[in-house]
Amino acid sequence: MKRLFCFLLCSFLIVSASFGADRCSVPDKTYDADKRCYVTKELYTKTPYNAAAHLLFSPVIQEYYCSGVIVKEKGKLYLYTVKHCVDENNGDYRKTVNVRLPGSSKIIIAKLYQIYPSEDFAIYSIDDNADIPFVELSQKFYGDDIFYEDEQKVRVIGYGTLKIMTDEEIEEVRQKYVFFLQNKKGRIVPNDYAKEGFVIQIEDDKDYNSAREFLKYLVNNENDYYESVFQDHALKVSECTYTQVGGFSGCQVWGANSGSGLYDEDNKVEGFVATGTQIIGGKYHAGLVGTVSTEPKEEDKGFELIKQLVFDKK
Repeated sequence: MKRLFCFLLCSFLIVSASFGADRCSVPDKTYDADKRCYVTKELYTKTPYNAAAHLLFSPVIQEYYCSGVIVKEKGKLYLYTVKHCVDENNGDYRKTVNVRLPGSSKIIIAKLYQIYPSEDFAIYSIDDNADIPFVELSQKFYGDDIFYEDEQKVRVIGYGTLKIMTDEEIEEVRQKYVFFLQNKKGRIVPNDYAKEGFVIQIEDDKDYNSAREFLKYLVNNENDYYESVFQDHALKVSECTYTQVGGFSGCQVWGANSGSGLYDEDNKVEGFVATGTQIIGGKYHAGLVGTVSTEPKEEDKGFELIKQLVFDKK
């Protein structure tokens, strides 16, 4: 069965993509924690990078918020993404989604096709098939009757908004966080931040030292710094591994990676990004965590039958 993955963090801000340094372009810098790389313009026209969709609310002001993948099935093109990215109001899903691909100014309009009842998964159809790059679905990890004991190479390609950071840059944001906690909140700061990293939590929570308040503080007091670190929408790739026993290892994602594709060595998409750690620094930096499977549950089996009889035969 297909295994699909979605990242529960989305970013809803007006941005423009930028390119920075990473371990691929500046190998003499120290990137012990952050091992992602920016996708270069030279790769924009190559599979599977050229099918990495950037979802945007408005094509006029370019409000980017999530990721997706253009997939071709049985001769037709579809946008695959996760349904929490297109959920406008607790089950009221967007009828159309605007999409842009790397290096292209063309806006692709995808129309709602199906929302899975139980899984965080959405399919949108694309009527305009002209000159739109795509990938195909992998079968490598889908079958429950197939056991992959060996380690498989995987790539995550998407628009996660956390800047690719050197260890020095991670230490800089850690120091800003410690300063905020001590001087603005009057809190005792854990000593293991440098080793284990620290959590940037979406909601205020005493267990996470009010990281949301910290981000608001940066927005109001160091906005340029906040934008450069937390609103970098450039296309990024994370190279990691998968085993059927241990799952994914070393995959790095962040907010707006929701719907990003996970690709096998044949450049076919085998899933979509799921929940992440929201941790900066340490061995769990920007780590991929949870998964969502599209193996039909009882409430989804009716849709699966319709899909086989109608959708897959179009």
